[in-house]
Amino acid sequence: MARFVLRRAEGEADGNVWPIGASSLFFGRSGQCDVTVRDPTVSRRHCEVATHNGVVHLHDLGSSNLTLVNGQPVKSTRLYVGDRITVGTAHFVVAEDEGPDDPTPVPVSTKHSLAVDRSIYVDEGRLPELVALGAKGVEALSQLFRLTHTLSEMQSIQELAMIVHASLMEAFSPQQCWLARCVEERSSLTFFDEFGNVVDAPEDAPKKIIEAAFFRRSGLLWPRMRDGIVEAQIAAPLVVPEKRVGIIVLQSKPDQLFDTMDLEYLAALAHTTAPFMKSTQQAEQTQLSLTKLRKQWGL
Repeated sequence: MARFVLRRAEGEADGNVWPIGASSLFFGRSGQCDVTVRDPTVSRRHCEVATHNGVVHLHDLGSSNLTLVNGQPVKSTRLYVGDRITVGTAHFVVAEDEGPDDPTPVPVSTKHSLAVDRSIYVDEGRLPELVALGAKGVEALSQLFRLTHTLSEMQSIQELAMIVHASLMEAFSPQQCWLARCVEERSSLTFFDEFGNVVDAPEDAPKKIIEAAFFRRSGLLWPRMRDGIVEAQIAAPLVVPEKRVGIIVLQSKPDQLFDTMDLEYLAALAHTTAPFMKSTQQAEQTQLSLTKLRKQWGL
């Protein structure tokens, strides 16, 4: 018997796969839904998809702005491979399960939308274009513009780290946040706390995702299962031409998993931050050198 999955439509956060089974797959704005669509036009519980005797069905749950299948509003309908479902501004396509080569799907009952231990990368070359692709849209552009203006006025790494940390907490509300800079392009990292103070490398810092993101110089999304709880981490290296400057890693809350749109926004934020971190670090080093020279010459 054929098995079915839902995928994001081409070009929309590739990598997300939801297996369709006998248990309903719920779509909606609520974080309790299996597929959360962050769109104010979407109802908290918008529609559901499930299989019965090998046949896929969709039922609208009384949504305010309807559910579309192939561009037509529906209340209840059978779905076929290739059918396109529209929920708010999000689009999904029904597909056959491709078998063992596909990402291992997470059970629907865990209420999340990503494949556990299946990493998704965002290439460095796409970073300048990512904001326009993200879910935050104009809000994201506005946030990055304000951040750019603020970072341009920073006089120290401590100030910069504090501002970046605050921006990350505002944008993502993560359970944990790690911000670090590279020391002379070596493998060693200097970590900062929320006040921009230098701290010892945290014992809980996710070394595996840091190494992977650094090696590829790419943004990385890594869903995983730990102690029976599904969580996700996203990482983005701070990169300027031919040089790694630092890295940002975020740990999601159990009820608020990150997705590829979050990864794209984090990558854009990292791309914005990197040159300011490098220039501020260089300015501090120059100031230290000048101070030493003044002391040597008795000035």
